[in-house]
Amino acid sequence: MKKNQVEKICVKCNNIFFVKASYADKAVYCSRECRKNRITKNCIICAKEFEVKISHNHIQTCGWDCTKLHKRKNVNFINDYYSKPEFGYILGLCIGDASISNKSFRLEVIDKEFVEKVKFCIEAITDLKDIEIKEINRKEERFRNTFYQLTIIRLDFVQKLLSYIPDKHTVDKVFNLSKDVQQEFLIGIFDSDGSIANTGQITLIKKNLSLLKELQKLFKIAFNIDVKIQDYSDKEYCSKIYIPREYSDIIKNKCIINRKKERI
Repeated sequence: MKKNQVEKICVKCNNIFFVKASYADKAVYCSRECRKNRITKNCIICAKEFEVKISHNHIQTCGWDCTKLHKRKNVNFINDYYSKPEFGYILGLCIGDASISNKSFRLEVIDKEFVEKVKFCIEAITDLKDIEIKEINRKEERFRNTFYQLTIIRLDFVQKLLSYIPDKHTVDKVFNLSKDVQQEFLIGIFDSDGSIANTGQITLIKKNLSLLKELQKLFKIAFNIDVKIQDYSDKEYCSKIYIPREYSDIIKNKCIINRKKERI
């Protein structure tokens, strides 16, 4: 060891090396090879693997989106949120048009009235206020309409929804909720993903037949309505659930699905 040098241990390979005493606080690697090496960590928000320099070992998130999410304050639900019809409506969107991941809840449609109803429901069961609705005009010719986007990037909000609806095919926990919540859950699905014909026939088309059978049971419990399931000939491997016309008014009076008929 030369004069004015101190002994250090490399944080990467644990080899002993010597540096000037004036550099002792900064030196952590024994060579350029060790300096270039990175370590693999798991993001505390999305659990995705990412690489980081050893000197940046304090970093806990994989990117800016997760960092923003990590810094956001918690969302507080009202005490009896699970008994509120608005909660059921939001759960129905998770089966329908809404996109939900382990980081965010997002809805993007061309119906402003629909998005405003979703905003009202979220604000009714949480302490979130003044939720922003963005207008999006796409440049592609095939997108001729203005889209309205509502996004909630709050981990605890998303986890609460995923605890009831873990994916777009599972509705088991909805059977344990109150009848009012179950009704709004079904309304939310048909508002977002259903369709209405000029004759007033209301239908929902899905590939997952087992999901439609679960919804059929739920209709019987929530509305005491026997809905029908049949193959959908226009699309391969798809089935549709339709509400008999004598019961259509019950659904139409509770949802805003008529906006789709007007657009047609």
